[in-house]
This record gives sequence, C-alpha cells and structure tokens, in this order.
Amino acid sequence: MRTILIAFFAVLTISVYAQPSTGRILTEGVTITAEDGSFKLSSEDEYWEVPFISKKDPGIFTHYPARPKLNDKLTNKYDKALKGGAKKVRVKVPGYEKEFYGILSIGKIPNSMESCVRIYQIRVPGTYAQQALNGRTSVLYEYFHPKCKNKDGLTMIRPWVLWLSDVPF
Repeated sequence: MRTILIAFFAVLTISVYAQPSTGRILTEGVTITAEDGSFKLSSEDEYWEVPFISKKDPGIFTHYPARPKLNDKLTNKYDKALKGGAKKVRVKVPGYEKEFYGILSIGKIPNSMESCVRIYQIRVPGTYAQQALNGRTSVLYEYFHPKCKNKDGLTMIRPWVLWLSDVPF
C-alpha cells in the first residue's frame, strides 16, 4: 500500500494599507486641477472621489519625530514624489489672480491608523500661497492627530503632500 501526500499551497496577500475613497478641500475657493486634465478637486464639492494614489513612499509620507536624522526636508523631494506617482497640478487660491503650479501626492494609510483618517482633508491657507511667490516653494501636508500613532509609536504619517510655487516645477 502506498501513501500519497498531496500538498496544496495558497498565496495569501494581506494588505497592510488602506485607502480612503473620498476627500475634500476645506479652504473655501480652492481648486486643484491636474495638468493632464484627469481630475479637478474643488472646495465647492462637499466630497470628491480620490483620483489617484501614489504608488511608492519615497520618504515623503512617513515622519519620525523621535528620530530627527531620518527626516529630510520635503521642499526638494517633489522629484521623488513624481517618480512615486504624484501628479502635476494647477492650484487656484482665493486672493491670487494667477494659478499656482503644484505637485500633489496622495498616499495610502497603514491599516493600524485607518480609524484616524477616513477621508483626505486638504487645506491651502493663504499664508502658504504667499510663501510660494517669487520662485519659492511651499510644502503643505497634514499629520494625523497626535494620538493616532503607528504601532511603533514613533512614526507619523502624512496622508497627502502638496508642493506649491508660482513657477513650474
């Protein structure tokens, strides 16, 4: 009598990231439009569907408050963001006649922090637009509430990052 051993292997993919499906712009009168025309996000819309998710995190979405040497300034990381799937945009800000140039990067959220961010909320204060004049770059982003930390308790996540300037990137 022979015994035949048959083994079945299954590959299980477990996602450690979540993606909120909606967002909103909280600063009245702000519009963000993709340069390629693929999307338009407006404060006039109560909510909008997330138009894309950046494919990689090239050190843009994570921040280590307890490890300052790991943090690079975001100002010059827009090129890495573009390689990771960020989109070139034009941003209309109230009080400014001309649209600003921008790069918008939207990231996934670690499952351990999913309850902290259910929608992306973008703010574009006029002070940041003012800082983006005369060829300078202003970087806007949002952090989770301080109580929403990753499992290690050290990592903070930026769900989105927007680079803004009055000259093209």
